[in-house]
Amino acid sequence: MCGRIRIPVKFEDLKNVDKFISSHPVMKSIDLGFWADESLSPESESKLYQVEYIKINQLNRTNPAILRNFQGKQAIIDCYVLETSDLIDFVNRWKSGEAYHKLEYLTIRKYREEIPRDEILAAIGARHIDATRKPPAHSVPRATTEMKLLKYPRLVQDQILNYTVCSDLFLLSLLSKKMKTLIKSSQMPKFKHFTSIVYDSYTMDHPLVYLNNRWISILQFREYAGTENGKFQLNISGKLIDFRSSDKYNCPVALFHPHGRELVIESIHNHFLDLFGTSVNYQWRTYNYKLPIPRLQNLSVGIRISIPYRFEDLKNVDNFLSSHPVLKSIDLDYLTDESLSPESESRLYQAESIEISQYDPTTPAVLRNFQGRQAFLLCYSCDVSHLIEFVSRWKSGKAFQNLEHLKIRMAYDIIPRDEILTAIEARHIDATRKPPTHTIPKAYIEYAWETHTDPIISHTYVVRESDNRVASVLIEEKTLSFGVWDKTEEEFLGMVDKLQLAN
Repeated sequence: MCGRIRIPVKFEDLKNVDKFISSHPVMKSIDLGFWADESLSPESESKLYQVEYIKINQLNRTNPAILRNFQGKQAIIDCYVLETSDLIDFVNRWKSGEAYHKLEYLTIRKYREEIPRDEILAAIGARHIDATRKPPAHSVPRATTEMKLLKYPRLVQDQILNYTVCSDLFLLSLLSKKMKTLIKSSQMPKFKHFTSIVYDSYTMDHPLVYLNNRWISILQFREYAGTENGKFQLNISGKLIDFRSSDKYNCPVALFHPHGRELVIESIHNHFLDLFGTSVNYQWRTYNYKLPIPRLQNLSVGIRISIPYRFEDLKNVDNFLSSHPVLKSIDLDYLTDESLSPESESRLYQAESIEISQYDPTTPAVLRNFQGRQAFLLCYSCDVSHLIEFVSRWKSGKAFQNLEHLKIRMAYDIIPRDEILTAIEARHIDATRKPPTHTIPKAYIEYAWETHTDPIISHTYVVRESDNRVASVLIEEKTLSFGVWDKTEEEFLGMVDKLQLAN
């Protein structure tokens, strides 16, 4: 029997892993990721040390102590914390005949630091073949065996898949329609916890795909680079695509020629839709405004663009914004005094969420013309009149009909609180009463730990004339926060009454 298990730093199911390992006969092979501080039971650790083949990625070489206690034939160990003395001890114990009697092959890789070659060779009393002579090559057949998953009973299939990492579940789903159907039916409870599939090309031209904003990599896209060794071909959504394994991200790599990039990405995206469903939020994140983004079903696009004071590529930014559908999110540094084209500016104002740092609030005029849901502005130069105009236009119902949340921060100046509250004719909740807290889900979630807007707790509010809707207004030194409630003034004040009764 073979197994593949991942145990993260915070893992609440170690008891069931213990039970699984200790209740089965010694496995033929195991692929284990172990980053938890807690330890397995002595019985389970004993079963680990006896497997014929083990591949382990671990934080601490003593938990579990594979390097010291391995009794099988072949081991591949990746370790973050490893002492030179551990390696010397391993070789000397093998030399003495004290341990590792069945060992055929072992490789160990230490993250971050290089292994001190000369120090270790001296400490283990290594002997040398003359440098002018060719040494023999050592290679042995892998001790692992093929697992024919579809031939196992359903209960066994579920057990195996439950302990299979997400990147491998995805890779298995590519193999055949039967395998994809099995994984969908078996892992549906797990898939319900997946809130997002992210195509991340912030740091590369072609995206790395991961789950849930938590860097669980499941696929990398890459252009062919000369001869690709170890590639294999699969039929994905009716298209034959070449894959290979990733040396860096521990997930499969989908390969494409430049002319076939969009078709490969589209085929795999359709596979995602079939496997994970349409309730998952599919996001594309990029810095690269020169590379086209595929038009994919259910895909929301977020881009970061930095436009410094002296910028000679505004034309390409224009082309990107005007040629794509309305973006989900834009994160923009805009410090030049040149303007975008009217069409591009229009696309900016329509984005659901915008975060912008700008010198002049009129270039582009986001504060005046925004049509989306959520805006976060940092201004280096902004007149009080701009803030008053913004609130007054919202109150009149002439603008910002979709607005839910806006925060504007001044880089240098303190916002004159009393002057603005007077000018916008703000209404007040009695200072002795507790105001309700305004916070809503972010329209675009980039980080898993930042799912909601910052809370607005304010005794001041304004009312929109057209529908009597309320917005909380909070001014604190350099920041003005504006949160729109889905409530009339009567309903809003009813919330205040309820909070008073609760206290």
